[in-house]
Amino acid sequence: MGYAENLLDTPYPFDAPKSQHLLSTALVTVPQEVKCRTILDYRGGGGAFSRQLSVKYPSAMIFCYEPLLVQRMEARHALSGIDNIELISKIKLMPKESIDVIFCLEVLEHYLTSETLVALELIKTILKPQGLLVISIPIEVGLTAVRKGYVRRTNRPGEWDTDLFRILGALLGLPPRIRPVSRVGDSFPFHLHDFGFDYRKFIKQIEREFRVVDRAYYPLGKWGGVNEL
Repeated sequence: MGYAENLLDTPYPFDAPKSQHLLSTALVTVPQEVKCRTILDYRGGGGAFSRQLSVKYPSAMIFCYEPLLVQRMEARHALSGIDNIELISKIKLMPKESIDVIFCLEVLEHYLTSETLVALELIKTILKPQGLLVISIPIEVGLTAVRKGYVRRTNRPGEWDTDLFRILGALLGLPPRIRPVSRVGDSFPFHLHDFGFDYRKFIKQIEREFRVVDRAYYPLGKWGGVNEL
């Protein structure tokens, strides 16, 4: 079962396991000519991707940013003994324009609009002027919405993101405008479900803030993709 389908098995969507295909795809998106001396794994969760980064870039300093204590403790255990990874809990303390490459995979679709704006501003602050930002987001409109909706209805009928009328609306390019907001313990509010996220609006926002150099749909290209990277 993929990331989108087992999301509700975890209290925090940021801790849901990311597919190996996603991680592998993200790794090959960085052109060879890009300098990778400092790398940030934004919301690194349990540290799985940071570990892969440390193998591919053994000479780089990798920062695994995870603010949630439970996930940070898991990452500390998983990354123990890896010299070129530093686990951090506060991105605001990082020096300005200090990071060459930032990976933000399957995270921002869960942020409220206000949190997204703050996150992007912080990312812009610590990213070097010629740095690279790699973002992965889910596609939840068009035929992909039906495909994912079918899986969700099969696995957990009755949930908010399995409603047939909402799914049909997303098929027509009209995802729900209002998404449920969740909160676990002392965590900040977030959207638990991928469904309802409109990647088209998000891309427009990214294009206003950054210079987009490439876009890729996976695993099956633009018309069969379930995510955009």
